[in-house]
Amino acid sequence: MHDGASHYELLDHPSDGPSPTDEAMDRARGRPIQLASGLGLQRVFHASDAYVWKPIALWGGVFVAGCFARRLLQVRGAGMMGLASACFRLGMMDVLGYGAKHYVDETIKDESLRPIFTVAVVYTRIARDTHKVAAILHTLPQYDPRYVTPRGPDITPDEPLSSRILQQISWWKYHAWSSPTDRTYMRHCYQQEMEAAHISPHDIDICTTYFAHAVVMKKWDTLSTAVLINMAGSFVVELCTTRPWLAKASSRLFDYSWWILLVSSHLRSYYSMSSLHGLEDKAGVAMFFRNKYPPLREI
Repeated sequence: MHDGASHYELLDHPSDGPSPTDEAMDRARGRPIQLASGLGLQRVFHASDAYVWKPIALWGGVFVAGCFARRLLQVRGAGMMGLASACFRLGMMDVLGYGAKHYVDETIKDESLRPIFTVAVVYTRIARDTHKVAAILHTLPQYDPRYVTPRGPDITPDEPLSSRILQQISWWKYHAWSSPTDRTYMRHCYQQEMEAAHISPHDIDICTTYFAHAVVMKKWDTLSTAVLINMAGSFVVELCTTRPWLAKASSRLFDYSWWILLVSSHLRSYYSMSSLHGLEDKAGVAMFFRNKYPPLREI
């Protein structure tokens, strides 16, 4: 690893715990975390990406139908801008919503990803029960500062600017949905054993980040619910008020709330669910979790 780069570092294992072999450590050091670059929306018209082009076709058709209806009915005014905005917003939500569902379905069908997904579901259910969380916290070992999360992707000094930007985007889109504390705790639970099982740093980062997302999902759902209530309230105020300044303020509030909802709910779900499909050694990771949690062997 080069100086100044944000990268993954192997743990300094305690003498009483499992330790990877020298060969495994050399293998891990040679595998910087290079996540899949870009926004992940390629092959738009491929059958497996129907979640992208079907909403586009649907809401594009609605907009075109609206244009023809406007001409036939000879409607004047700025109504088309409102229709275009509504079609764009609903189309974006459909693309991301159906995309997240698509990745959930693909994950459940994949025998290698199903055990990892099951562990995440368990974390999600535990996190929704505050009494269980409190009970677990009393049984956890003391926080170990050696389990630190990488600060960012491994970028070499000679990489072009475009590659640097794509790597930063890739890092953000997978890690923005959980805090460093949550990811560090998951590393505390799994990193040492996964290194001993010869799991690469890349795959360790994806798994622990995925579990961290599951733990904080309740917080994001609470935020999304609050934003929805705010949107409903601002919409009602805009319809009912007779004061232009209040109607304009409510409209602006509705617009900002919509973007927050798109990011906190739909975009988060899409990238959280798609991250598992970036694993390099799905079979090896699945075997690790089946060995660690024997009931997963039946899944």
